[in-house]
Amino acid sequence: FPVTIARTGLRVTGSSNQTRTYAFLNQQGQTGANFTATAAYGIVCDQRVLCAEVNCISDRRVKRDIVDFDKAASQRIVRALKTRHYIHKDDNAPKVGFVADEMETVFPNAVYTTVAGDPPLQGVDYNQVTALNTCALQAMMNRLDKLENEVKELRGMVMV
Repeated sequence: FPVTIARTGLRVTGSSNQTRTYAFLNQQGQTGANFTATAAYGIVCDQRVLCAEVNCISDRRVKRDIVDFDKAASQRIVRALKTRHYIHKDDNAPKVGFVADEMETVFPNAVYTTVAGDPPLQGVDYNQVTALNTCALQAMMNRLDKLENEVKELRGMVMV
């Protein structure tokens, strides 16, 4: 299973029991910190990842207990989320996003803890945030449609 990318990138080695050893290569091709994690799959990177696109498996065959998310709950959560402007320490670049430990109090399902760092770092699963935002937006669109229909009815009553 070894995967090696020349010069810069990620080297992944592992065994059939899904325990992987991860090592990061810097621009000089030197190995960075090594650690072992047990997971069904995974790549952990302490730097930015550049790629053309990211696709997540979302096939019904890999899911169970599928139900609609509560639209009212999605709106409460979205209202409580704190969108932040901040400067990222690694490159001093301005960003807009979320702070994981703040999100954890509002939407804990979207927060995960990494195996890196002491104490371990927290991250945000933006796929879950996207689904939450979609649910809240759909609820708001339904409400807007209802209000527009009410306005049409009221205009019709005034015209009569």
